[in-house]
Amino acid sequence: MPEITTTSEPWTAAIHEAGHVVIAALHGASIRGTRIDVDPRTGKYRGLTNLLRMKPEAEPLIGIAGLMAQFLDDTEVLDLDTLREQIRGLDFSFNPLDAELIGETITFEMLDSTVTLLVRNWQAVMDIAGQLVERGTIGGREIYWIVFGK
Repeated sequence: MPEITTTSEPWTAAIHEAGHVVIAALHGASIRGTRIDVDPRTGKYRGLTNLLRMKPEAEPLIGIAGLMAQFLDDTEVLDLDTLREQIRGLDFSFNPLDAELIGETITFEMLDSTVTLLVRNWQAVMDIAGQLVERGTIGGREIYWIVFGK
C-alpha cells in the first residue's frame, strides 16, 4: 500500500509516515520500511511507506493513521476524551483520499480506535519520526524494535 505524502516540512512528512507504520505494526502488517525525501521537481518533502502484507480489515486504519498522527501532532492534546470530541468535528474534504476512506470504509469508532492506539504509542511515533528526519529512512526491523521493544 504505497502512499505518497507531500509537504514543505520534513517533520510533517515524518510524523505522517510514522503514524502509518506504528498502526501497521500494531495490526500485524509486514513492513519493509518507510522514508522521506525531497521531490526534486517540487522541492517538497514526500513520504513513502512500503508494506508487504496486511490484514484487509487493517488497511483503512493504516491508511488514515498518517493523517491522524499529523492531527495529534498539531493539536498537542493527548487526552482521549478531548480528542474524541475533536475527531467528530474534523473536516476531511481537503484530502479526497482520506474523505473517501472515512465516508465509505472508516467509521468514527474505527477512527477512535486508531487515535487511541496512536496516543498509547505516541513515543514510538515520535521516535520513528525523529529517525526519519535525521536519516531519511528506517527499515521494518527497526520499526518493530521501536514499537515493541524487540
